[in-house]
Amino acid sequence: MLNGAHSGFDAVIGNPPWASFSGRQAVPLEPALDKYWAEEFAVFSGWKTLHSLFVEQFARLASTDGSIGVLLPAPVADLDGYAPVRSFIRAAKYVREPLLYFGEEAFAGVVQPSCALIAVGNPPPSGKPDGAPFILGASGLPTTGPNESDFHRAIQQLNDRGRPPADAFADPGVHTGNCSKKIVLTQAGSVGEFAHVREGRSVFAYRLEAPQKWLHIDYQAADGEYFTIRDLSVYQGFPILLRQTAKRPIAAAHDSPTHFRNSVLACRGISGVSTPLVLAWLNSTAVGAWHMTKVREANQGAFPQVKVRHLRDLPVPDWAVLAESIGGQAPALVRSAGDQDATAIATLDEAVSHALGLSTAQHAAIVSGLAAMLGETSGA
Repeated sequence: MLNGAHSGFDAVIGNPPWASFSGRQAVPLEPALDKYWAEEFAVFSGWKTLHSLFVEQFARLASTDGSIGVLLPAPVADLDGYAPVRSFIRAAKYVREPLLYFGEEAFAGVVQPSCALIAVGNPPPSGKPDGAPFILGASGLPTTGPNESDFHRAIQQLNDRGRPPADAFADPGVHTGNCSKKIVLTQAGSVGEFAHVREGRSVFAYRLEAPQKWLHIDYQAADGEYFTIRDLSVYQGFPILLRQTAKRPIAAAHDSPTHFRNSVLACRGISGVSTPLVLAWLNSTAVGAWHMTKVREANQGAFPQVKVRHLRDLPVPDWAVLAESIGGQAPALVRSAGDQDATAIATLDEAVSHALGLSTAQHAAIVSGLAAMLGETSGA
């Protein structure tokens, strides 16, 4: 170990070799070396890798005020097996989040998604829990210009917010199994029981389109066939639906409730909070920016995903503040937002950011930041 409060390098930067000693593509490791590294390195546990050792060594080589920059596989950010690495570096340095995320094709010959871990100076007095996932960024995040610090501060503040009740979101949609073409039809048949069924493409922000498909309710599965259709009351019990294949949460009120496929996620609502306020939260720019900086699946070129576990991790606003701000107007604003009224959408969006504790400058930064991530030229 280096001695002295300021000994060591001002910066240690590198692209270490990626080698895993666990999993299907494990590299052979001699027992003696395994034992030695386990004794010498705090990070050599859980998912044992060579690049994890470099992270710890870089931190050892850096001075107390020094910085490190390491190019790493993206799973370091959130895979449970990398928790020892995250715990070590959080205790040693201040981790700049969100981590820069480069995707799967940033470097020739590299197929695994990559990211950059940048850690500077001393850790904050009250850090995150040991092993807590890093916020993982996305291409298009603001990295230069006056809005950069406001954007990153906003994301950090959202990281410290509370989370929704675990049972607020669910995935009860019709699972077609290996019978998709037999139970989901463009027209109702003349024999059997049929009902409307919604798909993800029916869900838009603040607006739910009428279902275009029919579900064969009483289809009798042959040998080897399987599917899951729940009782209609289950689907009717969810006041809010969300699109699953999307870059960010997209939610609408479940008007004229009926069956829906598993390309649709469901929300039971929040106890004591009106549906319009929950919709404003789920469709907000702040939630969208949070989701796209934290969730790798949000940035996939094909079939970006919103999953129940992602929704359960969304930062929640101060509902009392939100209700005081727009509570009486919320139903009318949501109806106007469903008609794509830009003023209504902006009013709802600003109110949610305020209830999340964001400043006007931070709200402006996440509006421009989310637009950049979505490839838009103006606010989302």
